[in-house]
Order: sequence, then structure tokens, then C-alpha cells
Amino acid sequence: MKLSVIIVSYNCKVYLDYCIQSVISALKNFHGEVIVIDNNSTDNTKDFIRSKGYNIKFIESKINLGFSKANNQAVKSAKGEYLFFLNPDTVIPENLFDPFFKGENDLNNMGILGFRMIDAKGQFLKESKRNSPTKRMVIKKLLGIKNNYYSKIDEFDFDSVDILCGANMLISNKVFNQINCFNEEYFMYGEDIELSKKSLLSGFKNYYNGKNTIIHFKGESTDKN
Repeated sequence: MKLSVIIVSYNCKVYLDYCIQSVISALKNFHGEVIVIDNNSTDNTKDFIRSKGYNIKFIESKINLGFSKANNQAVKSAKGEYLFFLNPDTVIPENLFDPFFKGENDLNNMGILGFRMIDAKGQFLKESKRNSPTKRMVIKKLLGIKNNYYSKIDEFDFDSVDILCGANMLISNKVFNQINCFNEEYFMYGEDIELSKKSLLSGFKNYYNGKNTIIHFKGESTDKN
């Protein structure tokens, strides 16, 4: 199997439904699977999604595992050569995976690949591509002071980058396990920075693809955690 798309959900069943539909459309030309792991939602996500009749793998957690642990748990049942971690409040285009799996992208020694993201209003989300954060950069960001926290490469470019966003990350199953998966000490937020750094420290390159765009409604799941 070529690809396992892994989605961690929590109380966002309507957005999750749209997300699954978009993923199924994007996988129509590839041998892939969709794995949804639900973090003990209270909005009847399980019954709602199962009523749709999707051919997906649905894992029901009895507790809220958080982002890192839930993803790692889902990977254990993933059969894909590649893993695509995707937030439930996203919609991906039908051709998202085409350039990658058709060999159109030159990804020498790839660790993680992330795609350009926009919000519901069409505004570019700068966290799609970031530099490795220093303590000074983080403080400036928190204070609203201009700094080099975000990568300066153009939003529509395709280039190597330090840090990618956990809302969408494509990585080979082999590399993911080689760099020791997501750090489960992070319940939510920060785990994407560490995984990106572990990829770089292991000698891999992380890539940002500004040629393909994902809509991220941003926070519809995480705000409720």
C-alpha cells in the first residue's frame, strides 16, 4: 500500500466529514487508506461518521490521548509506505498527491513534506513554513515583534525548510519510525517542531510545497481540546 492518511479527531464531526470526503477523492488514483482515530469526542462523531458508510478504518479511543499519542497509536495499524498526518478541519485538493507519487518532485533525501495552507478566507497561513525557532524568536513572536520565525521563501515556492506544520505532514513510514515518531510528552502543540528537528538532525531534508494548497479552517478541533 502506498499511503496511509491519518486523522486525529475531537469534537469536529462536520469538518471531519468534509475532510474525509476530500481525502477519498485525492486517493482515487492511488492505493491508500484513511485512518481516523477519535479522541473520545462527545459530539457523537463515531456514529455520525460510521453512518456515512466510508471505507475507512475508525479507531475509537476511550480517553483523549492528545495529538502525539493518538497519531503514534494510529501508525501502529497503518499499512502505507508513506504516512500523511492531517488535521480534521482541513480540505485537500484532488491532485494533492499526484506530483509526489508520479515522481514530478525532486525530493532528495526527504524527511518530511508539508503543503501550503490557507484559512477559510483564503489568507495564507505562515506556519506552513518556519525556521528553527530560537528562544529570542519565540519571545519576539509572543510579543508581536517582527522576527525571522517564519521562513522567507515565497509562499508559492517549492524548497527545503526547517520546520513544517503538524496540520499536514507527509513522511515515509520508515523514516517516521527511524526518528522515533511523535514525542508523546507533547499533548498538543510543539510536537511538529520537534519532529521536524529530529528529521533534520537525522540527516534528512524537510520540504515545503507551495504549489499545492490545503484549506485549514484552523482550530475547529484543537480549540475544543
